[in-house]
Amino acid sequence: MTEIKISTDKEYTVTIGNGAASFAGKIISAATGSKMALLLSDTTVAPLYGRAVAQSLRSAGIKVYTFTLPSGEQIKNKAMLFDVIDFMFNRDFCRDDLLVTLGGGTVSDLGGLAASLYMRGIKLFHVPTTLLAMVDASVGGKTAIDLPYGKNMVGTFYQPDGVLIDPQFLVSLPQKQVSCGYAEVIKCACLDSKKMFLSLQSGDYDIADVIEECIKIKQDYIEKDEKDVGSRRLLNLGHTYAHALESYSGYRVSHGFAVAIGIANAYRYATQLGKCESKYYTRVCMLLKKFQLPVCSRISGEALYLEALHDKKRRGNTTALVLPSKIGKCSICNADDKMLREFFMTEDKDERV
Repeated sequence: MTEIKISTDKEYTVTIGNGAASFAGKIISAATGSKMALLLSDTTVAPLYGRAVAQSLRSAGIKVYTFTLPSGEQIKNKAMLFDVIDFMFNRDFCRDDLLVTLGGGTVSDLGGLAASLYMRGIKLFHVPTTLLAMVDASVGGKTAIDLPYGKNMVGTFYQPDGVLIDPQFLVSLPQKQVSCGYAEVIKCACLDSKKMFLSLQSGDYDIADVIEECIKIKQDYIEKDEKDVGSRRLLNLGHTYAHALESYSGYRVSHGFAVAIGIANAYRYATQLGKCESKYYTRVCMLLKKFQLPVCSRISGEALYLEALHDKKRRGNTTALVLPSKIGKCSICNADDKMLREFFMTEDKDERV
């Protein structure tokens, strides 16, 4: 097994290894010392892995309660958040107790927020079961729920006490979920790893190694800028577009698909500005398509621009856009509203999907 030490205001370990879930109770007990836990999962994951993880926790001497959420982005709302908090209160959870998330990014986002708010913070451990959650949502401490007028509009920075990643969970994922995860993997490659980009192109890679590399890339950003006010904002490549698209569509467009379209749009717009050679846009689109990801949206740019005016990353009348100059190098551009509108109006009609 591989261990990556994350050094933020709370130091914690990300453990990666095939079969690591079979040691979940031992690893979680050692990281937290807790004697009571809430295992938070959803209706997709709980029937597959909930019983085994709960039993592993009990075998480590931890009393376990379970709470199963519906599946989908729609669970990230105020009512569900307080259902989880009320559940813990009614079972006498205290600040030494633990919330374990078992699922994808929606479960870790909502569970992390509940853990950060309940009694001003209880212990938290993530066991991600999707590729997207493994390489992104479970590491870095961002928690959130959505509001009707925007994605992730209410949240905290709350680092977990540990993360356990077992790539064997990916065997049970449907192809669409695997593709969604690769959108975040490709984002990491576009940001900081031409080598990984080439490996993804050739198909010559091991998924455990890819997960490890993505976490190490993210580690560098979050250790330097834990609260997302400087260089960590580069991790938002593709996300300004994605969050507008997700929100406008009522979350019918998945996060991974929206990020893929957002990455393609960033390269397309950077090419239009003369910041990036067109060959990089072509290569990025080809790689996204290889993993069955879309590169353009049918929703009008004007509609998405108006949605983006509510983006939480806005400062006054500017929005931080992450724009590439090549594969493996991006920069932050503070776009005024005119530039932001141009960004959303950029399209390649031959690529509409």
